[in-house]
Amino acid sequence: MERRKITPVLLAILAAAAVFLAAYFAVMYRNINYLPGEALDNLCEILSADSIRIDRNIVPLKREKGTIYVCESDGYSENVAKQLGGSDIKYRFATPDGETMLLYNGAILEFASGFAFRYRSDQTVSYTDGALSEDDTDGMRTLSPGSAKDVEDAVTAFLEGGNRSFDDRDKLNLVTKIRQVYEENGIYYVECVRTIDELEITENRVVCVVCDGKVAEAVGKWCFLTLGQSYSSQLTDVFNILFNVKKEIDGIRASGDPQRVTVEAINRCYTLYYLEDDEGFCFIPCWQIVTDIYGNFIYNAVDGTLYTKK
Repeated sequence: MERRKITPVLLAILAAAAVFLAAYFAVMYRNINYLPGEALDNLCEILSADSIRIDRNIVPLKREKGTIYVCESDGYSENVAKQLGGSDIKYRFATPDGETMLLYNGAILEFASGFAFRYRSDQTVSYTDGALSEDDTDGMRTLSPGSAKDVEDAVTAFLEGGNRSFDDRDKLNLVTKIRQVYEENGIYYVECVRTIDELEITENRVVCVVCDGKVAEAVGKWCFLTLGQSYSSQLTDVFNILFNVKKEIDGIRASGDPQRVTVEAINRCYTLYYLEDDEGFCFIPCWQIVTDIYGNFIYNAVDGTLYTKK
Protein backbone atom coordinates (compact mmCIF):
# COMPACT_ATOMS: atom_id res chain seq x y z
CA MET A 1 0.00 0.00 0.00
CA GLU A 2 2.77 2.40 0.94
CA ARG A 3 4.61 1.49 -2.28
CA ARG A 4 1.58 2.44 -4.36
CA LYS A 5 1.50 5.89 -2.73
CA ILE A 6 5.26 6.49 -3.23
CA THR A 7 5.36 5.53 -6.94
CA PRO A 8 3.26 8.51 -8.22
CA VAL A 9 5.39 10.87 -6.12
CA LEU A 10 8.59 9.51 -7.64
CA LEU A 11 7.14 9.78 -11.14
CA ALA A 12 6.17 13.40 -10.48
CA ILE A 13 9.68 14.16 -9.19
CA LEU A 14 11.28 12.51 -12.24
CA ALA A 15 8.98 14.42 -14.60
CA ALA A 16 9.82 17.72 -12.88
CA ALA A 17 13.53 16.93 -13.05
CA ALA A 18 13.26 16.12 -16.77
CA VAL A 19 11.50 19.44 -17.43
CA PHE A 20 14.13 21.31 -15.41
CA LEU A 21 17.02 19.62 -17.25
CA ALA A 22 15.40 20.29 -20.64
CA ALA A 23 14.98 23.97 -19.76
CA TYR A 24 18.53 24.14 -18.40
CA PHE A 25 20.06 22.62 -21.54
CA ALA A 26 17.94 24.90 -23.73
CA VAL A 27 19.28 27.95 -21.89
CA MET A 28 22.84 26.60 -22.08
CA TYR A 29 22.47 25.94 -25.82
CA ARG A 30 21.22 29.47 -26.43
CA ASN A 31 23.99 31.04 -24.34
CA ILE A 32 26.63 29.08 -26.25
CA ASN A 33 25.21 29.50 -29.76
CA TYR A 34 23.55 32.93 -29.64
CA LEU A 35 24.63 36.44 -28.66
CA PRO A 36 22.68 37.99 -25.75
CA GLY A 37 19.69 40.14 -26.69
CA GLU A 38 20.54 42.65 -23.93
CA ALA A 39 23.92 43.30 -25.53
CA LEU A 40 22.17 43.96 -28.84
CA ASP A 41 19.91 46.52 -27.18
CA ASN A 42 22.95 48.28 -25.73
CA LEU A 43 24.68 48.23 -29.10
CA CYS A 44 21.67 49.77 -30.84
CA GLU A 45 21.59 52.54 -28.22
CA ILE A 46 25.30 53.30 -28.69
CA LEU A 47 24.95 53.44 -32.47
CA SER A 48 21.81 55.57 -32.25
CA ALA A 49 23.60 58.07 -29.98
CA ASP A 50 26.19 58.38 -32.77
CA SER A 51 23.46 58.98 -35.40
CA ILE A 52 23.78 55.49 -36.85
CA ARG A 53 20.40 53.86 -37.29
CA ILE A 54 19.99 50.11 -37.29
CA ASP A 55 16.95 47.87 -37.02
CA ARG A 56 17.76 45.25 -34.38
CA ASN A 57 15.84 42.67 -36.45
CA ILE A 58 18.51 42.66 -39.17
CA VAL A 59 21.32 41.83 -36.72
CA PRO A 60 21.98 38.05 -36.66
CA LEU A 61 22.42 36.78 -33.11
CA LYS A 62 23.56 33.26 -33.92
CA ARG A 63 27.26 32.57 -33.45
CA GLU A 64 28.45 31.32 -36.83
CA LYS A 65 31.25 29.11 -38.07
CA GLY A 66 32.70 29.46 -41.56
CA THR A 67 35.02 27.61 -43.89
CA ILE A 68 38.23 29.02 -45.34
CA TYR A 69 39.00 27.49 -48.74
CA VAL A 70 42.62 27.44 -49.93
CA CYS A 71 42.97 26.99 -53.70
CA GLU A 72 45.78 26.07 -56.05
CA SER A 73 46.83 28.19 -59.04
CA ASP A 74 49.49 26.16 -60.86
CA GLY A 75 49.16 26.57 -64.63
CA TYR A 76 46.08 28.72 -64.16
CA SER A 77 46.09 30.91 -67.29
CA GLU A 78 47.24 28.20 -69.67
CA ASN A 79 44.71 25.63 -68.47
CA VAL A 80 41.80 28.08 -68.45
CA ALA A 81 42.65 29.39 -71.94
CA LYS A 82 42.69 25.89 -73.43
CA GLN A 83 39.45 24.86 -71.76
CA LEU A 84 37.46 28.01 -72.53
CA GLY A 85 38.82 28.44 -76.04
CA GLY A 86 38.63 24.78 -76.99
CA SER A 87 42.03 24.86 -78.68
CA ASP A 88 45.76 24.85 -78.00
CA ILE A 89 47.75 28.06 -77.57
CA LYS A 90 49.41 29.43 -80.70
CA TYR A 91 50.99 32.61 -79.30
CA ARG A 92 51.48 33.86 -75.75
CA PHE A 93 52.40 37.45 -74.87
CA ALA A 94 53.23 39.13 -71.57
CA THR A 95 51.36 42.37 -70.78
CA PRO A 96 51.98 44.99 -68.06
CA ASP A 97 49.19 43.52 -65.92
CA GLY A 98 49.10 39.90 -67.05
CA GLU A 99 49.21 38.05 -70.37
CA THR A 100 47.38 37.54 -73.67
CA MET A 101 46.97 34.22 -75.48
CA LEU A 102 46.00 33.61 -79.12
CA LEU A 103 44.61 30.15 -79.88
CA TYR A 104 44.83 28.14 -83.08
CA ASN A 105 41.08 28.44 -83.65
CA GLY A 106 41.23 32.27 -83.63
CA ALA A 107 40.01 32.81 -80.06
CA ILE A 108 41.84 35.28 -77.83
CA LEU A 109 42.07 35.39 -74.03
CA GLU A 110 43.42 38.23 -71.91
CA PHE A 111 44.29 37.71 -68.24
CA ALA A 112 45.01 40.43 -65.67
CA SER A 113 45.48 40.65 -61.90
CA GLY A 114 42.64 39.85 -59.56
CA PHE A 115 41.32 37.12 -61.88
CA ALA A 116 40.15 39.69 -64.41
CA PHE A 117 39.87 38.17 -67.87
CA ARG A 118 38.37 38.70 -71.31
CA TYR A 119 37.50 36.01 -73.85
CA ARG A 120 36.60 36.48 -77.50
CA SER A 121 35.84 33.57 -79.81
CA ASP A 122 36.97 35.69 -82.78
CA GLN A 123 39.54 38.41 -82.17
CA THR A 124 38.09 40.54 -85.00
CA VAL A 125 34.65 40.81 -83.38
CA SER A 126 33.68 42.54 -80.12
CA TYR A 127 30.25 43.23 -78.67
CA THR A 128 31.32 45.16 -75.60
CA ASP A 129 34.40 47.12 -74.58
CA GLY A 130 34.07 45.97 -70.98
CA ALA A 131 31.69 44.55 -68.43
CA LEU A 132 28.22 45.97 -68.96
CA SER A 133 27.04 48.71 -66.63
CA GLU A 134 23.45 49.75 -66.00
CA ASP A 135 23.81 52.51 -68.59
CA ASP A 136 24.87 49.96 -71.21
CA THR A 137 21.66 47.99 -70.75
CA ASP A 138 19.31 50.94 -71.31
CA GLY A 139 16.95 50.05 -74.13
CA MET A 140 17.70 46.33 -73.96
CA ARG A 141 14.95 43.80 -73.32
CA THR A 142 15.23 42.32 -69.83
CA LEU A 143 14.31 38.65 -69.63
CA SER A 144 12.98 36.89 -66.55
CA PRO A 145 15.18 34.13 -65.05
CA GLY A 146 14.70 30.85 -66.88
CA SER A 147 12.94 32.35 -69.92
CA ALA A 148 16.11 31.95 -72.02
CA LYS A 149 17.11 28.54 -70.71
CA ASP A 150 19.18 27.53 -73.74
CA VAL A 151 21.20 30.73 -73.44
CA GLU A 152 21.67 30.30 -69.68
CA ASP A 153 22.70 26.67 -70.13
CA ALA A 154 25.28 27.65 -72.78
CA VAL A 155 26.79 30.28 -70.48
CA THR A 156 26.88 27.98 -67.45
CA ALA A 157 28.54 25.18 -69.44
CA PHE A 158 31.10 27.65 -70.83
CA LEU A 159 32.09 29.03 -67.42
CA GLU A 160 32.10 25.65 -65.68
CA GLY A 161 34.31 24.34 -68.51
CA GLY A 162 37.13 26.49 -67.21
CA ASN A 163 37.44 24.17 -64.20
CA ARG A 164 37.68 21.00 -66.26
CA SER A 165 41.46 20.61 -66.29
CA PHE A 166 41.93 21.08 -62.55
CA ASP A 167 41.93 18.38 -59.93
CA ASP A 168 38.34 17.98 -58.75
CA ARG A 169 38.73 15.20 -56.21
CA ASP A 170 37.74 17.74 -53.54
CA LYS A 171 35.76 20.17 -55.63
CA LEU A 172 34.46 23.34 -54.06
CA ASN A 173 30.74 23.87 -53.69
CA LEU A 174 31.25 26.62 -56.26
CA VAL A 175 28.09 27.40 -58.23
CA THR A 176 27.52 29.66 -61.24
CA LYS A 177 24.42 31.82 -60.82
CA ILE A 178 22.60 33.75 -63.56
CA ARG A 179 21.79 37.18 -62.16
CA GLN A 180 20.21 38.81 -65.23
CA VAL A 181 19.71 38.27 -68.96
CA TYR A 182 19.37 41.08 -71.54
CA GLU A 183 18.59 40.82 -75.25
CA GLU A 184 19.13 43.19 -78.16
CA ASN A 185 18.78 42.32 -81.86
CA GLY A 186 19.05 38.59 -81.18
CA ILE A 187 22.23 38.95 -79.10
CA TYR A 188 22.05 37.98 -75.42
CA TYR A 189 24.04 39.56 -72.60
CA VAL A 190 24.12 37.34 -69.51
CA GLU A 191 25.34 38.65 -66.14
CA CYS A 192 26.71 35.91 -63.89
CA VAL A 193 27.96 35.69 -60.31
CA ARG A 194 29.37 32.86 -58.23
CA THR A 195 28.53 31.45 -54.81
CA ILE A 196 30.28 29.19 -52.32
CA ASP A 197 28.03 27.32 -49.90
CA GLU A 198 25.20 29.53 -51.26
CA LEU A 199 27.05 32.73 -50.23
CA GLU A 200 27.99 35.17 -53.00
CA ILE A 201 31.65 35.87 -53.78
CA THR A 202 32.22 39.62 -53.83
CA GLU A 203 33.87 41.17 -56.90
CA ASN A 204 33.34 37.93 -58.86
CA ARG A 205 31.14 38.91 -61.80
CA VAL A 206 31.26 38.27 -65.52
CA VAL A 207 29.12 39.22 -68.52
CA CYS A 208 28.86 36.66 -71.33
CA VAL A 209 27.67 37.59 -74.83
CA VAL A 210 25.79 34.78 -76.60
CA CYS A 211 25.28 34.70 -80.39
CA ASP A 212 23.75 31.78 -82.30
CA GLY A 213 23.68 29.70 -79.14
CA LYS A 214 27.40 30.05 -78.34
CA VAL A 215 29.41 32.33 -76.05
CA ALA A 216 31.15 34.84 -78.33
CA GLU A 217 32.63 37.04 -75.63
CA ALA A 218 33.05 37.12 -71.84
CA VAL A 219 34.35 39.97 -69.69
CA GLY A 220 34.77 40.35 -65.94
CA LYS A 221 36.42 38.76 -62.89
CA TRP A 222 36.10 35.01 -62.43
CA CYS A 223 38.01 32.26 -60.67
CA PHE A 224 38.20 28.88 -62.39
CA LEU A 225 39.90 26.94 -59.60
CA THR A 226 39.14 23.96 -57.41
CA LEU A 227 39.85 23.24 -53.79
CA GLY A 228 43.28 22.57 -52.35
CA GLN A 229 42.46 22.54 -48.61
CA SER A 230 39.73 23.83 -46.33
CA TYR A 231 39.59 24.87 -42.67
CA SER A 232 36.66 25.51 -40.36
CA SER A 233 36.84 28.57 -38.10
CA GLN A 234 34.67 30.41 -35.59
CA LEU A 235 33.57 33.75 -37.06
CA THR A 236 33.98 37.09 -35.32
CA ASP A 237 30.59 38.04 -33.90
CA VAL A 238 28.74 40.76 -35.72
CA PHE A 239 28.69 43.04 -32.63
CA ASN A 240 32.45 43.57 -32.92
CA ILE A 241 32.09 44.14 -36.66
CA LEU A 242 29.46 46.84 -36.09
CA PHE A 243 31.71 48.59 -33.57
CA ASN A 244 34.43 48.60 -36.25
CA VAL A 245 31.94 50.06 -38.72
CA LYS A 246 31.19 52.81 -36.19
CA LYS A 247 34.92 53.66 -36.05
CA GLU A 248 35.10 53.83 -39.85
CA ILE A 249 32.06 56.10 -40.05
CA ASP A 250 33.47 58.34 -37.32
CA GLY A 251 36.67 58.62 -39.34
CA ILE A 252 34.75 59.58 -42.47
CA ARG A 253 32.76 62.17 -40.58
CA ALA A 254 35.94 63.75 -39.19
CA SER A 255 36.71 65.09 -42.66
CA GLY A 256 33.28 66.64 -43.27
CA ASP A 257 29.84 67.39 -41.88
CA PRO A 258 28.41 64.47 -39.89
CA GLN A 259 25.41 62.82 -41.52
CA ARG A 260 22.85 60.40 -40.18
CA VAL A 261 23.62 56.89 -41.46
CA THR A 262 21.33 53.89 -41.75
CA VAL A 263 22.62 50.31 -41.76
CA GLU A 264 20.32 48.72 -44.31
CA ALA A 265 21.54 45.12 -44.35
CA ILE A 266 24.05 42.71 -42.81
CA ASN A 267 25.05 39.82 -45.06
CA ARG A 268 27.54 36.99 -45.07
CA CYS A 269 29.62 36.54 -48.21
CA TYR A 270 33.00 35.35 -49.47
CA THR A 271 35.88 37.36 -50.89
CA LEU A 272 39.23 36.54 -52.49
CA TYR A 273 42.39 36.81 -50.43
CA TYR A 274 45.75 36.35 -52.14
CA LEU A 275 48.55 34.51 -50.38
CA GLU A 276 51.80 36.38 -49.78
CA ASP A 277 53.82 34.26 -52.22
CA ASP A 278 51.23 34.82 -54.98
CA GLU A 279 51.17 31.06 -55.50
CA GLY A 280 47.54 30.71 -54.56
CA PHE A 281 44.61 32.34 -52.87
CA CYS A 282 41.89 31.76 -50.32
CA PHE A 283 38.16 32.22 -50.24
CA ILE A 284 37.61 33.99 -46.90
CA PRO A 285 34.17 34.24 -45.21
CA CYS A 286 33.21 37.88 -44.69
CA TRP A 287 30.60 40.14 -43.17
CA GLN A 288 29.13 42.72 -45.56
CA ILE A 289 27.59 45.78 -43.89
CA VAL A 290 25.40 47.80 -46.27
CA THR A 291 24.78 51.50 -45.47
CA ASP A 292 22.61 54.06 -47.22
CA ILE A 293 25.18 56.83 -47.82
CA TYR A 294 28.63 55.34 -47.22
CA GLY A 295 28.33 52.22 -49.36
CA ASN A 296 29.34 48.74 -48.25
CA PHE A 297 31.93 47.71 -45.67
CA ILE A 298 33.35 44.20 -46.13
CA TYR A 299 35.17 42.64 -43.16
CA ASN A 300 37.11 39.43 -42.83
CA ALA A 301 34.74 37.42 -40.64
CA VAL A 302 37.58 35.42 -39.07
CA ASP A 303 39.74 38.23 -37.66
CA GLY A 304 37.62 41.37 -38.21
CA THR A 305 40.00 43.02 -40.70
CA LEU A 306 38.42 45.61 -42.98
CA TYR A 307 38.89 44.48 -46.60
CA THR A 308 37.02 46.95 -48.74
CA LYS A 309 34.84 50.03 -48.61
CA LYS A 310 32.66 50.35 -51.70
